[in-house]
Amino acid sequence: MELDNQENNTKNNSENEKYELLLSKEKEINEFLSNFNSEKNKEINEINNLQDKIEQTLIDLSEIQTNIDNLPDKEKAKDVEDGLRFTKEQTDLSKFTFEKLKVERDRNKSELYKLENMDKRLIDEINVNSKRIEEMKSDISNKFERVNEIKDELSKKINHLNFKKEFLQRKKE
Repeated sequence: MELDNQENNTKNNSENEKYELLLSKEKEINEFLSNFNSEKNKEINEINNLQDKIEQTLIDLSEIQTNIDNLPDKEKAKDVEDGLRFTKEQTDLSKFTFEKLKVERDRNKSELYKLENMDKRLIDEINVNSKRIEEMKSDISNKFERVNEIKDELSKKINHLNFKKEFLQRKKE
């Protein structure tokens, strides 16, 4: 009986192990089924993202290929470089000319300022000289108009002095 019991126990243990194994598998299956939709959606999203990246990469490659096809040959590239070099030289020359013109403009402004000041000074001098000329004309006209008066006065003085002279000579004699 013991042997039977042992066999039964072994059988029971074996069945228990099988049962536990089945339970464990059932749990795994249930977990898998419960997570299946969310995992499926994650995988679908990841696949879609990868497809979008692949599509964008293909578009970029196509654009690069188009750009490569549109690149000029060496001769055209040399022409473009020569054109750029010429344009840069012309730009540098224009800048130099512009700077020279600015210096010339500043010099001309300075000259104009000097001329304006000289012009003002000359106008002031002309006004002063005009006044002096008017004064001199007035003096001349006064003096020449009075020539006769002055002659008369001097003549009277001469007469008076001559008279004094005669008087003094007589007195002396």
